[in-house]
Amino acid sequence: MGSMTITLTFRDVLLALVAIAVLAGTAYFIAVLRRVLAVAEEWRRMLQQVQVLVPQVQRVVEHADETLLSARQLIVRSQALVEDAAVVTGATRSVAEDLLRDLAVILGPIHLVATLFQKIQSGISRLSSFRTKDEPTQEDDDEERNL
Repeated sequence: MGSMTITLTFRDVLLALVAIAVLAGTAYFIAVLRRVLAVAEEWRRMLQQVQVLVPQVQRVVEHADETLLSARQLIVRSQALVEDAAVVTGATRSVAEDLLRDLAVILGPIHLVATLFQKIQSGISRLSSFRTKDEPTQEDDDEERNL
C-alpha cells in the first residue's frame, strides 16, 4: 500500500480558517437571530396586550371627558348659585336695613307714648294718694258724730 501524503498549502489553511470563521459567524448570527426573534415575539405579545387595552383606555378617556364636562357644568351652576346667593343676600341686607331704619323711626314715637303713659299713670297714682289722704275715713266720720 502506498502512503498517502497530505500536503497542505497555505491556501488550504486559509480556506479552512475562513470556513471555520464562516461557521462561527453563522452560529453567532443564528444566536443573535434567535434573540431578535424572541424580542420580536415579546413585542408581538405586548402589542396584542396593547390592542386589548386600547379600547378600554378609550372608554376610560371618554368617561373622563364626560366626567370633566359634568364637573365643568357643575362648577358653572355652582358659580351661578353663588352669584344668586350674593344677590339675595344683598337684597335681604337692603330690606333688613330699611326695616331697621323704619323701626327706628316708629319706635321713637312709641317710646315717647310709652313714657307719656308711664308719667300719666304715675300722676294718677299720686293724685289718688293725695285724694285718699284728704278724704275722711269711716273712723273719722264716727269720731265726728260722737262729739
